[in-house]
Amino acid sequence: MRLLASIAAVAALSGAAGAQEFGAFSMEDLRQGALAMPTVAAAAVPLAPDVGRYAVRGIDVSAYQDTIDWKKVAGAGVAFAFIKATESVSYDDDAFARNWAGAKAAGVPRGAYHFYDFCQKGAAQAAHFIAAVPKDADALPEVVDLEKSRDCRTMPSKAAFTKQFAVFVAALKKHYGRAPIVYTNGKIYADYLADAGADYQLWIADPNDASPDVPAGRSWTFWQHSWNGRVAGIDDLVDLDVFNGTPQQLASLSAALPGVMVAER
Repeated sequence: MRLLASIAAVAALSGAAGAQEFGAFSMEDLRQGALAMPTVAAAAVPLAPDVGRYAVRGIDVSAYQDTIDWKKVAGAGVAFAFIKATESVSYDDDAFARNWAGAKAAGVPRGAYHFYDFCQKGAAQAAHFIAAVPKDADALPEVVDLEKSRDCRTMPSKAAFTKQFAVFVAALKKHYGRAPIVYTNGKIYADYLADAGADYQLWIADPNDASPDVPAGRSWTFWQHSWNGRVAGIDDLVDLDVFNGTPQQLASLSAALPGVMVAER
């Protein structure tokens, strides 16, 4: 989930490669605009992600992608999609219900995600998400996006965050029967999640390397390798992802399982 204005910046940092086609083989860009971009040295040359070995490929979307033709998306070989549902304690993504139903009707496995507000209570955010996202035995694990936003000017201490986030996670686990996936960036990961003691799998957002740079040498389950992809059925740019496993293993994620943590470079 990159910020809205970051698409153009990422494209510029990526050189002349431009948008990536899904077949050649990103989570959504926030409605409120970019806050900060990673610092990239002038001499740095991002490497093209090498995703050829990963057959299970997906996308993540929100209202930013406008109306999606999910039949065309399915026909393009998209194996999974994560769809924005809510943000903080009151924002609902306008396209969630349409995308949630459309993806299922087209046979695209999908999961829902929530953009977490560090300045709001975990219980209220969990209640907001639960009210918007129905239980579905076929759905992929729920997702929580952890990154700084303009809605939270003063970030909490690690102890304060950990307390509220534990309440959020516990509420989702109780309701859905599994821990949520966690999407985050490198700074938030280092400041709030490193050495947290939780046994998370990893989903890494890293479009600037040939292979995902895994924090602390850990293995990964998902890799978000592009923030400016092109997929049939979607007019706007979209994030592209791969799953480090087989279609059968992806399907098994619908069962109760530990959360998946996303670490974005």
